[in-house]
Amino acid sequence: MSASELKDREDFIIYASELMQNRLVGNQIADAMGWNREEVQREVLASPVGKQFRTMLFMRVVPNLKKLGLLTPRVRKAYTEMDIIKFEDFDTDELDQRLGFI
Repeated sequence: MSASELKDREDFIIYASELMQNRLVGNQIADAMGWNREEVQREVLASPVGKQFRTMLFMRVVPNLKKLGLLTPRVRKAYTEMDIIKFEDFDTDELDQRLGFI
């Protein structure tokens, strides 16, 4: 893969991961109820359920990117800043077996 293609993939991975980390933050609910978006977002991001959702999401994403060879130094830096690099060695195959997926 060329350097340009790799950079495109890194850009996508980082952008998509940032979106996923900050999704489902209650903006629609805040708007419908007339609440302050920033306050709702802060509460949702800090909630145990929100944290668990993001943890489960990145427990899959990070190790699979590593398997694909896309956990490059640039992606690794972004994931360190996002505090999700800790999932790079998570065993997704074992989890899939325990859940009966394989």
